[in-house]
Amino acid sequence: MFNIIFRQNNNLKFFYKTNISSLRKLTIPIEMSEVQSVKVPYEMVKEDEELVHLGYFRKTKIDEIKLSNQQEWNPEIIFSKIQNDVEKNLKITGSDFMSNFLLPLENDFIISLCGKKMSDVSSKNRNIIMDRLWKAFESHDFKFTISSINSRLTVWEENDKSFDVKKTLEDLEKNFKISPNDEFMKHMMYQLARSGMKNDLKSFKIELLKRGFKLQKEYELAMIRCIFFKKMEVDCDNFIRILRDKYDNKDEIEALSQALLGTSQQLNLPRLNLLLMKTMDEKKKKGKKVLKLNLNQNVIMDIIWNLAIMTTSSNETSIVETSNKILSYASKNEGFRKLSLRECQRHISNKYYHTGIALLFNALNIENGSKDKSIINTINWMFKYMIKNRVENSRIRQIADNLSTSVHFNYRIFDDLAFSILTLKDYKSSERLKMLLYFINKIDPNRERDHLIFPILIDENNVINRLPLLYKWQRAGYCNLGKLNIYLLNIYILNPLFEWLVKKYPHESNYQHLERIVEIFKDFNISKVVLWNWLLNFKINFSKLNQSKLISIENLNEWLKVNFFKTLDVITEESMIENVYNSRNILEKDIKNNKFRNIHKFIENPNKFQLIEMNKYIDQILDLYLKYGDWKQIMTFLENISTYYTPISEEKEILTSNQILQILQKYSLLMPKMDEILKVVFKIKELFPNIKFKKEDYSNTQEQAMMFITNLFSIDNKQNISKKHIDDIQSLIVNLYEWNIIDLPTNEVLTSHFIKKVLTYSSYNVAVKSWLQFQNKLSCSNALLVLLNHAFKFDDDSFHIHYALLKARNFMAQSRINAFYIASLVYDNRLKKANKMIKTLDKSIKTSDIFHLFRLIYSFPNTPRKTFWLIVFMDICLLHTNLRNDKDVINLLINEILYNYENVKFYIKLQKFIKIFIDDGYILSEKQKKIINYIESNDKSLIHKWIISPETGILNINNSTKMMLVKKIDNCE
Repeated sequence: MFNIIFRQNNNLKFFYKTNISSLRKLTIPIEMSEVQSVKVPYEMVKEDEELVHLGYFRKTKIDEIKLSNQQEWNPEIIFSKIQNDVEKNLKITGSDFMSNFLLPLENDFIISLCGKKMSDVSSKNRNIIMDRLWKAFESHDFKFTISSINSRLTVWEENDKSFDVKKTLEDLEKNFKISPNDEFMKHMMYQLARSGMKNDLKSFKIELLKRGFKLQKEYELAMIRCIFFKKMEVDCDNFIRILRDKYDNKDEIEALSQALLGTSQQLNLPRLNLLLMKTMDEKKKKGKKVLKLNLNQNVIMDIIWNLAIMTTSSNETSIVETSNKILSYASKNEGFRKLSLRECQRHISNKYYHTGIALLFNALNIENGSKDKSIINTINWMFKYMIKNRVENSRIRQIADNLSTSVHFNYRIFDDLAFSILTLKDYKSSERLKMLLYFINKIDPNRERDHLIFPILIDENNVINRLPLLYKWQRAGYCNLGKLNIYLLNIYILNPLFEWLVKKYPHESNYQHLERIVEIFKDFNISKVVLWNWLLNFKINFSKLNQSKLISIENLNEWLKVNFFKTLDVITEESMIENVYNSRNILEKDIKNNKFRNIHKFIENPNKFQLIEMNKYIDQILDLYLKYGDWKQIMTFLENISTYYTPISEEKEILTSNQILQILQKYSLLMPKMDEILKVVFKIKELFPNIKFKKEDYSNTQEQAMMFITNLFSIDNKQNISKKHIDDIQSLIVNLYEWNIIDLPTNEVLTSHFIKKVLTYSSYNVAVKSWLQFQNKLSCSNALLVLLNHAFKFDDDSFHIHYALLKARNFMAQSRINAFYIASLVYDNRLKKANKMIKTLDKSIKTSDIFHLFRLIYSFPNTPRKTFWLIVFMDICLLHTNLRNDKDVINLLINEILYNYENVKFYIKLQKFIKIFIDDGYILSEKQKKIINYIESNDKSLIHKWIISPETGILNINNSTKMMLVKKIDNCE
């Protein structure tokens, strides 16, 4: 079947070339001189395949083992080959281990491979494999040593398997008759530490002393991990200090490593960040000093693993950010990329996709990472695994979109996705088609690969069930079904239909059967034109195709002749051009006259509106839908333009972020339920995955976003709203930012607008917590100004002020906190306190922080107090900080002022701002003077035109208005 497809479609041939050849390598022995291909003497049963994730995709078989000059399967050669691969790549596939070692040898093999190195298998399945291997050892009277038992304990730790310390120690000494060694006792201590069993760990010290072990430092390290796990913070710091004083400063890193591992188990992110800071060292990189974590690579990976285990839907973003931060500061020594890839696979195989992706991007970002072909293999495996486990399509597409911009050698990510979707066994045909169509704009944006439908059609045994699939395929933009291969159509559509009709209507002629097929096809929107072309091709290839002899050439010729003029007169080139021209004229006229009903009928019919190049009309049509349409009509429009139209440029989406926000704002007015709004947001993101924020639209987008947020707070019409409702809105803002629908630059005020609404509809404490969430997720601190301004309203509410400032210290530098505090004092007109406070600061506020506050305050909506606020704040800063000496920052401030005023071309307030700096001795540049003169001249012409007459010096009003005013004055007298 695939050979036929390739002959008909070169693009498809290129798409499948790599995949089909790779499958052949898996199933067909390659003949080479002096090399014999010998398959392993044991085959996997279904249970074995499930353990190592085989058998899920079609045509994937176990690798054959190539043996040079060997007449039989040789374990020693296989062992050395696998050992070499593990040393080179730091990993082994579960299928290699299962097929090459466990099944044929279940009595003698390397236990350690059942741990992290088997990264493509979940921890649960690795433990099952380990147990089976151990039973195989026991059944063959394998003589266990302390080394093999320690290896099993290591594997258990790597696979997160708990064990009873007391029972394990007793089992070693009584049943195995083996004395423990240092390594064994360390395993016991760390098992207790990982479980937070502090009292048991204390008691275990007696067991150490009883057996003569001198493991004081190891015991103390285990205790550090244990107490950090139990969040006993005072004891934690004391233990680290005592250990450092007792041994050596070098041992402090070991202590901090255990502290980090214990803290990561409890997901105490602020504490984790503080501990990470303590492990930072300055290192030189390309002549520059950079901060790097002085931690063992395996410790770093274990910290991220612990975070992954603790992930929930509410903290996923924070954990990914923390993981990325840790990886960015990790030293990228030799082998770190391979280790990252192995850990990525381990996370993915345990369904920790979020941290797995972070590790994958880390591997990509290491120098020359995108040239490493092992990354491609990992990506390919990852998508197969995600598809098998039915991960949300939106998540897969988001990852694929991000990866497609990161891998520089044009790796065909979406083609690999298509291959996996089409070959996965577990999906029903309808599910497979739905998933393929979800990605179709990336897999085949120009709708050229018509034959991708055939693997899906073949899955259906009943021809009647295949026709709805063809209908959906046609609706997805593959309008010309006549391009489908006639050989395959005959096998899977035409011939089965003939057979079915002949059996059901045995007394009818072939001609009547063909007429029935026309009626059947009509129900599935397959036109008579398409059938006529199919049957014409069938006739041309009659001798090859009519193997069942169900239809005669005479009946076929008769039907084709009779239906020739009825069918083909609708598809002449002239009629097609005329149809397009008429449709376009009608559409333009309807848009101009606001004929919404006509436009909606046009949009509802994809076969009709696909005749026209719609891109240039979409903006106007959307405006009409937002003005006149209900939500069902709007969604029909959105779904159709998403399905049938692709943007001119790959980098741009059909709709802008501003238009998306207008749509969401409309829906928030129509549907007063937060859960439904969240569903719609995700649906729209699925329809338009490539939305990119335009910098030039920032002002409009911010305004739309603020209106949308305001609507979300008022949908319940309640004075007080729930914490969940607030959290949902906040999560939505975070998603809008991550999806490039909104932007949050350094002077953003969107989070401030949100916090203002929280203060209106909830409490101060909830507002502070929401602000901290913005800090964690987006590093946005600007809303601190709103919190302080609100607290100052209540007659110097010192408790709330100090509470906000205390929380700010966890994320912000003291200089910036001071700048916010002074600005808030000025806002509340507490000028004496502001002057006194700024004078008594231990360290002067940094000029960069002053500049940040100026831009932030200027970005707030205009109020009567804003100009006063800015001018007084700048006056105080010029007087009491180093600002007057920092000409670069003053230059930036003036340019910022001029840029904003040049846009509005209004001069009155500009004079006040510039005067502050000129009075302080700043000399304007020639360019700045020209801009000021330009704004001033525009300002005067505006005043003369609209406000004051230059001739009379009085209000510029017409004569009738002037006479009316004179009359009123006379009456008053």
